[in-house]
Amino acid sequence: MTPEEILAKVSNGELSGDKLDEVVNDLSVEQQADLKKKASEDVTKSLSEMSGVRKEKQRIEELVAQKQKELDTPLEKKEPQTPPATAKDETMSQFRDEQKQKAIQKFKSDFGLSDEENQVILENFKKIDSGKVDAEFIYQDLVGAYAFVNKDKLVEADKERQAREAAAATANAENAGGMQGKPNNGNQPPKYSDTVTNVAQKAGITLEAAKKVVEEGTKREWK
Repeated sequence: MTPEEILAKVSNGELSGDKLDEVVNDLSVEQQADLKKKASEDVTKSLSEMSGVRKEKQRIEELVAQKQKELDTPLEKKEPQTPPATAKDETMSQFRDEQKQKAIQKFKSDFGLSDEENQVILENFKKIDSGKVDAEFIYQDLVGAYAFVNKDKLVEADKERQAREAAAATANAENAGGMQGKPNNGNQPPKYSDTVTNVAQKAGITLEAAKKVVEEGTKREWK
């Protein structure tokens, strides 16, 4: 719409208010300047005869002035805003929490832990949590936390396991080959049998510990 058409519609009362604002804003800078000039010079008399139209003339001038001010003023630099968390991220987080609880319940049941023991394991789990989502991998992280908390107990259990395996292997070998008598000091039985000595050497434990293993048998289980 040209400046002449705008003034004509304003004069006829066909254009005013928000609609007029919209039309003026759509004009180029040159057209706005021309519109202002025509509104001030060519239709001054007509506009002054109508109070309503007179107000619209003032609005035109103010709109043009504002438009020119905006063109002369550089745009303010806006700080980038952090995008909000997406629904996908929330869904993935919820899914991992569900898998984590599933793994914790299975772990607690498998190892027969009390609530207090389980809490100790969970505190250490936080330090080694790999962030994996699948319950199976989370379970493996929990096992790693358990091994860290009970490392001394596990080392002791492993030594006894090796001792029991050595005792069993030695006993089997002796049974297969038959007992061979060996001379001793005044026909007195030695303090430690060959089986005990072999177990101690293979398992890397003391003779007393090896004797205990041999005498108690291989049925004891560590928990």
